[in-house]
Amino acid sequence: MGDTCKGTHVTAAVSVREARLDRAEQDVLHSARLFFQTFAVPESHSWIAALQDAQRRFHPQHGLDVAWRILAAIQAMRTSRKSTFSFNNPCCPQCALGLSQHERQFIGVLAALRCRQRSVAETHAMLLCEGNATAPLLEAMAVLSASLGPRAAEVGQSPLIPSHE
Repeated sequence: MGDTCKGTHVTAAVSVREARLDRAEQDVLHSARLFFQTFAVPESHSWIAALQDAQRRFHPQHGLDVAWRILAAIQAMRTSRKSTFSFNNPCCPQCALGLSQHERQFIGVLAALRCRQRSVAETHAMLLCEGNATAPLLEAMAVLSASLGPRAAEVGQSPLIPSHE
């Protein structure tokens, strides 16, 4: 697995910075991208890097539990989703700056659940699962969300979660 991509960039729906993800969401995104890469390029064996990454980002005592929860959410999504999931290369610093539309929906489910906005999470899940079953994804994301706790207040309102003003 190299540190740069081979020039194929996924069009970013929004930058990671503009999405105002908190540290936990950024960490989930990075580990999830490594798992996504495992399915897209099996010979990369990037699932190993995903486990190591989660241990480093979420503390050695909890990292593997968080990694398992991220993978469970991905698997739940994969069983419902019929088309290809677009993601940015986690090993390319330039690519990793953006969120694809699919990544935006994936992290949107998590961010909304962490803000206790179930209907927003359901909307993201419906789009992500292409109108197919969302309950398994929402359940897996709820477990992941509970392990991360609430969103960090200092990051402000994420554009992934509409305000109720």
